[in-house]
Amino acid sequence: MDAPNLVALGLTAHGAVALVVLGGGLPRYSERADVHAKAVQETEDLLLKIGLRITSRLEDALSELFREDEAGAPTIIIGGEATEPPTPSYSERVASPLGSDRFREAVRGFMESNLEPIIHYKAISDAHDKWCRWAQGRRWGVYLLALWEVLCAGTLGVLGSIAGWGVTERQVVWSFFPTSALVLWFFMSEFMLIRQQDVIDDRRNRYKGL
Repeated sequence: MDAPNLVALGLTAHGAVALVVLGGGLPRYSERADVHAKAVQETEDLLLKIGLRITSRLEDALSELFREDEAGAPTIIIGGEATEPPTPSYSERVASPLGSDRFREAVRGFMESNLEPIIHYKAISDAHDKWCRWAQGRRWGVYLLALWEVLCAGTLGVLGSIAGWGVTERQVVWSFFPTSALVLWFFMSEFMLIRQQDVIDDRRNRYKGL
C-alpha cells in the first residue's frame, strides 16, 4: 500500500473513532455522572445502615458491663463522722470494666456473633473504593482516547492530506498503538466496574430489610 493511501486509511480510521467517542462516548459518560453519583450515594447509605447495626449490637453487648459502673459513684467502706449523708473516711470507686477479662470476653463474644455483617461491611467498603477508582480511570480513558483521536485525525489530515508532507507507514501504524491501549483500558475498566458492582449488589440484596 502506497503512502497516500495509507495516510487516507489512517485518517479515516482515526476520524471514525473520534466521531464515535465524541458523538457517543463523551456525552454518554457525561450524562452518567448523575447515575454514578446516585450509585455512590446508595452504597454509602448501605454502609451507614450496616455500620449502625454493628454499633448497635456492640452497644448492647457492652451495656451490661458499663451499667454496673454507676457513673463511678463512691462506695463507702468505713464511715467517718455521723453526718447525713455520712462522711467517708475511706471509700473506693467501682473499677472500670475497660481492660478487664469480662470486657475482653464481651468483645470476643460480639465479634463471634457478628462476623457476617462485619465481613460484609469490609467487602462493600473495599468494593466501593475500587469501583470509584475504576470509574475515574474509565472516565479519564475516554477523555484521553477522544483527545488522541482528534490529534491523530487532525495531524494526518493537515500534514498528510492537505500539506502533502511525508507521513511514513510506520508513523501511521504506530499511531494506532495508543488507540488500542486506550480501548483495552476502557474494556478492562468496564469489566472491573461490573465485578465490583456485583459484590456490592450481592451484599445489598442481603440487607434489603434494613
